[in-house]
Amino acid sequence: MDQADKVDVLERLKAALLAQVAEVEQQLVSLRGSQRADTKSSAGDKHETGRAMVQLEIERALVQLSRVNEQLASVEQVVVDRARDRVGFGNLVGTSAGTYFVAVGFGRLPANGGAARTAANEPVYCVSLESPVGEALLGASVGSAVEFQGRSLTVEWMQ
Repeated sequence: MDQADKVDVLERLKAALLAQVAEVEQQLVSLRGSQRADTKSSAGDKHETGRAMVQLEIERALVQLSRVNEQLASVEQVVVDRARDRVGFGNLVGTSAGTYFVAVGFGRLPANGGAARTAANEPVYCVSLESPVGEALLGASVGSAVEFQGRSLTVEWMQ
């Protein structure tokens, strides 16, 4: 695996986070439209309950938007060409159980496809340092084994 893999994973993660931002912003537009349309109605208690439910959905969407924007800001802090001998924030880590990008808790980034064994052609799990697997990997070096969920993971490589 080479540095291009880390750049590819970072770009795919940014694109996925930006897609989430766009989705939540579209949801907010729709909810605010519903809220305005509901304002024109005057069906008493049913009307007030509907407005309250829409307002709760707007608040949830705003919290989600804030969280995704915080993740984007964290991803922007990743230094691509920083060489490390121990796993920390921003490392792409290949283990005996899969590939992990230690930055933000996003979950699984699907593989791009292709025959060669690269991070672009395998699923990559984006995890935060606060996640159980992130905590297990933190400070590990190539060749070391860490315990995660009762299994031993061997760090095979890192960028």
